Parts: sequence; C-alpha cells; structure tokens
Amino acid sequence: MTRVNLDQQRQNFIYLTLSLFFVAVSAVGVYLINNLINPNIPQFTSIPTPTPITESPTPFEISPTSSINLSPTTRPSPIPTPEFSQYSIDGDDFSVSYKSNRQIITDTEASGNRYTFYRSDSSLAIHVGQTWSWQHPSRQLTGDFLLDGQPTFRYSTDDQNLVDAEFNGKKYTIQCIHNGLNTVKSECDQLISGFKFLK
Repeated sequence: MTRVNLDQQRQNFIYLTLSLFFVAVSAVGVYLINNLINPNIPQFTSIPTPTPITESPTPFEISPTSSINLSPTTRPSPIPTPEFSQYSIDGDDFSVSYKSNRQIITDTEASGNRYTFYRSDSSLAIHVGQTWSWQHPSRQLTGDFLLDGQPTFRYSTDDQNLVDAEFNGKKYTIQCIHNGLNTVKSECDQLISGFKFLK
C-alpha cells in the first residue's frame, strides 16, 4: 500500500472521528438547550379552595321584621367598656361580645340562621343550623383549638377566617371577613374568645 493511500485513510479516519464528535456535542447541546428553555417543572395538584358561605347579606337586603330574636343580654359583659356590647341569641344558644360600632343584622338561610355584625370595613358573622353553612372536603373537628370547650375546625385565607364547632346537635360557624386588616383580625380573635354556648 502506498504512502498516499495511508495518508488518505488517516485523513478519512480523522474526518469521521471529528464528525462523530461534533454530532455528539450537538446532541448534548440540543438536550441542554431544550431543558433550559422547557425545564421539567413538577406539577403539583392543588386542593380546590372551598367557597365559604356564598350568601352575603348587606344591611339593605335584610327585612327589619326578621323572625329571629336578637336581644341584648342581661349578663355582664366580659369586657365592661362602652366600646363593646354583649348579646345573647335566644333559640340558637350562644352569646357573644362584639364592638359596639357594628350593626347587627339577622337573616334566615337554607342552612340555618345568620347573625352578622356589620361595619363598612369588615363583616363578622355567626351561622347556626342543622347543616353546615359552607362545604369543605376535609372538615374535621379537633381539640387543637377549642370554642368555649368544644372541638373546632379552622380555615383561613388572606381575607377571612372561619371556625366551625358543634353544640347540642347544631352546627356553628364563625366567619370573620377581615379583608387582611390586622385590627379586624384582632377584633375577630376577641369575638371568638368571648363566644359562649348557652348551656
């Protein structure tokens, strides 16, 4: 075999080797670029957010001749200042301390009775009935937080807090629509801590 043929074969081998090297580098480059452009982000299955208490009365929708009796209690207020008032609700077996600058609205819903302590910046409501006034896929009452000694289920969003409890066969929900205001969150905590079941 002549030297020219050997040189030609050597060049062909070098060209073939370089071609395979560049194909491999290109494949790796395409793979890396594809992953940078389309990263494999894990997809999380989100839990559907329940829509708590879809009926939202305003003071203008409530009839002044509501059949629910809401009257001031003769019991002493746990916070004896003009800023707070104490109410007990006959028939639904609870009493609560609330800020006096709120308007009380009573209403009857399909799920039971609603007592709303309304002010233009926020709304605090207590729902009482034989069925829950809102649905949640994993509601479970536990002793982690108690409402006047009763186990509760708590649910919070950026705008509202809900506390569910049962007492004497009735289902109670305290709904605080605080709209993210810290002052109203504190007021909600006060309302919850002052809530009493009438035994």
